Amino acid sequence: MKIVEPKVEIITEQNPLKRIEIAGRTCWQSEGKITEDSALPFVQRLIARGHMTPLEHARIDIPISEMDDLEKGRLVFPYGFESRCFYDLPKNDETWPINIRDYLAIGGDIQRVADGEFPMADDYLTVRFTCDRAIANELVRHRVFSFCQTSTRYVCYSGDIEFVMPLPFDGYDSMNNEIFETWELSCKRSEESYQRLLYYGASPHEARNVLQLSLKTELIMTGLHSDWQTLIEMRSDKAAHPQMQYLMKLLKEEMEKTNV
Repeated sequence: MKIVEPKVEIITEQNPLKRIEIAGRTCWQSEGKITEDSALPFVQRLIARGHMTPLEHARIDIPISEMDDLEKGRLVFPYGFESRCFYDLPKNDETWPINIRDYLAIGGDIQRVADGEFPMADDYLTVRFTCDRAIANELVRHRVFSFCQTSTRYVCYSGDIEFVMPLPFDGYDSMNNEIFETWELSCKRSEESYQRLLYYGASPHEARNVLQLSLKTELIMTGLHSDWQTLIEMRSDKAAHPQMQYLMKLLKEEMEKTNV
């Protein structure tokens, strides 16, 4: 087993399709397959399979005139479209921000996005959290955000399994005490059980049943700046879980570094 600390990374990629690829490949932990020209084929495969969630992680500015043309004749918009696209009227006189999934849902063309016809919108932020599964379970309750997360169904933990140190709890800052040793032992037992199930022929989505909540996960979250401010305020409150408060502290530090 391997013990890691929680981390926060702000995704600054300015190519919308590459940003989608970063988010989508997090699910399968296949970031090593990213190349200079792999984004468009990857996104096209997502579309062909109907796996549209990763497309929410990039927003573009399209001309208002084109938005009007795309909307004409539609009786029903995608679920939540109005709240995502009309959240802060009025917009500027020329362009309208929209995520790629919504853009395609109202008749847009992914090739035009690939050709760079539309600039990236600047009203949102994408963040990669490295945390444990328990904290990730709390974060995904904020439904106004879009999410991509490491899949325990499709990722096979064939080597050392990574567990997140439960900072900032007392007793985990030293590796020579009963609290840490008890937690570490539970992680080792979890890893051993998982690997034994794989050895006996269980699939990864069967074996995952023995993995505990300290299991490391990577969670990509995308949302509007205003929604991030709300989340940070709520999850930094003293009533929030201490590990969540610690993660929000890391996020605020990263936002200061990147001038977000």
